[in-house]
Amino acid sequence: VVVCVDAVEGVVMAVEDALLDLVADQGNKRVILIINKIDRLVLECKLTPTDCYFKLKHLIDSCNTVIARQDYFNPTTGNVVFASTQHRWMFTVESFMARMYPSVVFPSEYMFGDVYSRVDDNGQLEVSSVPGGKRTFVEYILEPLYKLYTASLGGSIGFNGKQKVRSKEMKWSAVVRRALTNSIGWDCDFIFDCNTDADTGTSTGT
Repeated sequence: VVVCVDAVEGVVMAVEDALLDLVADQGNKRVILIINKIDRLVLECKLTPTDCYFKLKHLIDSCNTVIARQDYFNPTTGNVVFASTQHRWMFTVESFMARMYPSVVFPSEYMFGDVYSRVDDNGQLEVSSVPGGKRTFVEYILEPLYKLYTASLGGSIGFNGKQKVRSKEMKWSAVVRRALTNSIGWDCDFIFDCNTDADTGTSTGT
């Protein structure tokens, strides 16, 4: 069972009602939170990666507050999906790490929250809950995503010597979809099957 929330509008009344109904009636079913329209945080709100992280964390915390279950929705457990239906991409923390870092930089349980990456005295990467450096979610997930959008805005896309295309020759959605394919190798045609209410930003589906 899924509930879809607009990343900009946040937890409006319709979302609260949907969350309460789904959690109350779920039985043994798992409820998945989809945070949609993240592209708006980048392109319209022009948030920095760090500010985007805090916006997403606040939204997730708000959903947990509504259902009175601390950490029920937690990106590290796979029940939070980040998405942009406009540009046709979506991922969980685990799926993003598997695609971008096949050798696994850090296990997914270290990829959200107050977890920071740093280089130790031996030059090895490590994670710590002690503030210092960047949060892992910002460094390994949001910053690469932002670089993709920045490259598209600059007029060309493609990394690691891959094919480039001119953004002015394509529509926005096509540019970003092509960038995802060329740079990350995602299947951009994979979209979660849910029915979205364009006015409230909420959806439910199975």
